[in-house]
Amino acid sequence: MKVRCINNTKADLTRGKTYDVVAKDFYFYKIYNNSGILSDYYYEIFELIRKDKPMKKIKIKKWEDLNGLESQDKWGNKTDVLDINPCYIAIRTHRGEGNSKSRGIYVDTTEDVKGGRERVLEELRMCGFDVEFIDKPVLTDKQRLELEYINNIMNMKWLTKDERLKVYYAYDAKPYKKGSTWDSRGIYKRLEMDYDFISWEDDEPWSIKELLDGDKQ
Repeated sequence: MKVRCINNTKADLTRGKTYDVVAKDFYFYKIYNNSGILSDYYYEIFELIRKDKPMKKIKIKKWEDLNGLESQDKWGNKTDVLDINPCYIAIRTHRGEGNSKSRGIYVDTTEDVKGGRERVLEELRMCGFDVEFIDKPVLTDKQRLELEYINNIMNMKWLTKDERLKVYYAYDAKPYKKGSTWDSRGIYKRLEMDYDFISWEDDEPWSIKELLDGDKQ
């Protein structure tokens, strides 16, 4: 088992250096330090070294879509999203047994304030969240007419794309993925128009209300 020192407050350790763990207990690793002396050190000054693992792409429409998700960075450290509010994303990172740290990522979507969205996305990538922000699409007049009709007259609320048939469906009850299709406990309708911004790879269905609330093209 190998660990990397992430704290340079110990004179007999080097920040960024990898050490072999000889043994461990509830609070400490037993490690040979730079002087060759076997000593006890708290977990919190190290991170575990694990085989690099690729990050899964996460597509979101708003920051709240991250709530409750878990990630793993390239060193194997795990991060949980604890809460999201208008000011920050609260996360907790686990760097080995008994070593976890909570903090907040300041959220501001304006590009001129502390780096804006790209700064937030970069901080999330450092924690293992490879996030792609899906901006709300602008509907054509024909798309808007179709969605207004099925929303107001037929009470349809959600949109998806079928993987096998490559067609689009609307649902009155929120659908969920089941194998290679979207399933729902309610009724559904095949749409006449194409909606190129909708993909089978979407983790969640699209809300018709949110689409109609966007600007008209």
